[in-house]
Formats: sequence, C-alpha cells, structure tokens
Amino acid sequence: MDPFSLPFLGAAVVAFLAMRIGVPWMRARWWGLVNLVALALAGGWKLAAAAAALSLVAWVGLFFLRPANSSRSSYAKLLLLVTGLSFVFYKGQLQDLIPRFSLVGWCLVAVSFSYVCLRLIDAIRAIAWERAPLLDPLSLSGFLLPFHMLLAGPIASYQEHLVLARPLLPQPLPFPAVVSGISAILTGLVLKAVVADAIRVATYGVDGFIIVESYAQALLVLLYLYFDFWGYSIAATGIGRMLGVPTPVNFHAPLLSPTITAFWGNWHASLGEWAKRNIYLPLQIALVRRFGIARANFAGIASMTVAFAVTGLWHRLDWRFLAWAAGMALLLGVEKLVRDRFGPRIRRLPPRVRIMLRWLGPCYVIWLISLGLWFTAPSVFRS
Repeated sequence: MDPFSLPFLGAAVVAFLAMRIGVPWMRARWWGLVNLVALALAGGWKLAAAAAALSLVAWVGLFFLRPANSSRSSYAKLLLLVTGLSFVFYKGQLQDLIPRFSLVGWCLVAVSFSYVCLRLIDAIRAIAWERAPLLDPLSLSGFLLPFHMLLAGPIASYQEHLVLARPLLPQPLPFPAVVSGISAILTGLVLKAVVADAIRVATYGVDGFIIVESYAQALLVLLYLYFDFWGYSIAATGIGRMLGVPTPVNFHAPLLSPTITAFWGNWHASLGEWAKRNIYLPLQIALVRRFGIARANFAGIASMTVAFAVTGLWHRLDWRFLAWAAGMALLLGVEKLVRDRFGPRIRRLPPRVRIMLRWLGPCYVIWLISLGLWFTAPSVFRS
C-alpha cells in the first residue's frame, strides 16, 4: 500500500471506532491526540515525535511573543525566521545535510516543510494582529501537522481551526457524515489513482519521467496535476468531514474560469486565501497608510505583485518562478483595469456576444496557464 493510502485507511478506522464510543469530535485536544496517532501509523513514531516537539517549540515561542508580552516587531522577526527556515531547508539548499531519520532530522524537516510553515505563519498573524487565543501544544499540533492535509494541503486558517476549541458534549458521528466522507474519499482516490495516473502513463509510460518539451505536453501535464491535486484535496475534505475537522474546499472548477483572476480564486483556493490574509491585505493596508488613499490602486498592484512573488518562490526558488509570478501579477493588474474601465460596457453587450465571451474565457485561461507551466517546467520536472 502506498503512503498516500495509509492516512485514509487510518482515518476510516478511527472514524468507525468513534461511531461506536461517541467521542467529543469538536475538542481540539482530542483531535491533536488522534492526529499524532495517525501520523505515527502513517510515518512512524519519529514523525509523530517530531510533530509533538515542533508544536511544543512553536507554542513556547508564541506564548512568550504574545501581544501582551512583546511588540509586533517581535512577530515580524519570528515570521522572517520561520520563512527563512522554510526556504533554506525545504527548497533543497541544505536538506541533504539533515539526518532525516533521526528525531532531530525529522524536526528540521517538519519545520521546513512548506505547508507547516504556512500554517505557522497564519497562527502568528492571527495571534499577533487579531488577538486570537493561543491553543495548547497538543491542540496546536492538530493545526500545524494535520495528517490528512500534510502532503498537499488544503490550508485551513488558524481562526477556522479554533472552532475545535469550543466545548461540546460527546456525541456519535452522524451516519450522513460517514456516507458523505467515504464518498469524497473514494472520489478523490479515483481521481488521483485512476484519472491522473492514466494521463501520466499514457503520456510518459509507467516508469517515465515527466518532461515538458512542448506546449502539448504542458497541457497534458496541467490536466494531470489538476486531477492529482484535486483528487487528494477531495479525499482530505472527506476525512475532515468525518472527523469534524475544518478542511476547506480547495478547487472550484478552475479550468472553467473566465479570467486569470477567477482561476487563482478557484485553483488551490486555500493557498490563495492564505496569501490574501497574510501578505496581500496586510501589505496593502500598510502601503495605504504610508502613501495615502489616493494611491490605493498602486498599493493594490504592489501588494498583489509581492503576494505572487512569494507564492511563486514558495513553489521553487528559481528565477523562472519569479518571472512567472511577475507575469501573473501583471495579468491580474491588466484584468482589473479592463474590468474597472470596460466592465459596464461588457455587461451591456448583446446576450450572444456575452455567451461567446463566456466560452472563450476558459480557452484564454487554459492557454495562459499551460504557457506558464511550459515556461516553469524546466525548474520542476527534471529527469
């Protein structure tokens, strides 16, 4: 059984047992404990121990850097430290030097793992700027390293996860939640293990490496990545539904989006929301306060460019991704200008013309996204 299937099997067993004994589903500490057990089953005791150790260290840091004890500048320094660790270790600069199979090695890998880093940054922002309460170490581990969202997201916000800290009497898992969750898990497994793999095998063979040498291959790889990523996200949503853990929907038919702006709101939506919460809005507010409301458009475009640059480099530390991010930010800026200037005129066009534009929109989106994949592929897919 491949590692992808182990967490889902563990979740099904845990959910079945919980149906029999009636556990307090909405309690953050219970979820933290169940999550550590699932991590141990899926990746061994060292992974679970690393998750517990990382959560304890993060909790200590957040406890002593709460707003009551320090200024926001301390949080800014912590954000830079966490981001730096992620970029240095996870992006392969020093990862080969880490003793991965020791407990210390597991902790370093966990700290540098991208999704853990993003969740930690979200927790820092929520506690510092929004005065959100600090979860205890066990509960925090369930947020930072949820086993069903660990490999490829989605990324639940810290504020969403706080719902688990609300008191709730023990209750059995409702049967409709079981049916809905199992259906989502099976759908995700089919999309990932059947549809996505069929596209990959048909294009490159069973043991072939993914190499994008033409635009046609870029289009096929886009479809493969979509079904692979979408399948994992649907299965994760099903597990979250069964366990009562906030797990956001990550895809909203992105390949049918009429614009690039809509596409990035529908593709890996939880990452887009993370970038909006933690980069775009704070930076935009800071720029407006610095330069005044008269330059709000400038602040919006600059903030969007920085947000795309960070998310681009988060995917890969490479000049191609930086150029790709700049191009996408430029496209979003152009689309905003067109929408603000010509939006009323477009809405007054004849219905047939608007229907034609609605059908041409996805073609425009798929063409540009595939072109971007073709451009960045040499940095991602190497034989």
